Amino acid sequence: MLFSAAFKIGKKKLTFTFTSLANLELFCHKVRQEYPNLMFYVFNRTKPSPAPQGYVPRKDKMWCPFCAAERKFVKWHVNPKYKVCEICGISDAHWHVRKENKLWESIIFTEDGDVQIRKGGKTRKIGKKRRSSK
Repeated sequence: MLFSAAFKIGKKKLTFTFTSLANLELFCHKVRQEYPNLMFYVFNRTKPSPAPQGYVPRKDKMWCPFCAAERKFVKWHVNPKYKVCEICGISDAHWHVRKENKLWESIIFTEDGDVQIRKGGKTRKIGKKRRSSK
């Protein structure tokens, strides 16, 4: 299992990865002694955590399954069409992020012939179902 610690210093972020929890705890203890006001985050890249029951993502924040917390997702500098967690760097295109934040689109055909798209818990009507001519 891999454990990571991320430190934010101004706009820069440093990430350290450890193979054991004991090494991570020792590292964090030493850093906290040296820099008591430094904010750091611990996360697990190998075992995602589910979102709390009834969680609804907000416009500027989503549930990060690897940080196990609600985090701000910012535009990725490499490809701005994707957003990444500001702490662990996981993309909004990752399967677990999409699953926990209900980012999948689903097409719904109603009985009266309407076609709707449901994404992120919101439903919108896109038109009528086409009838095939025979």
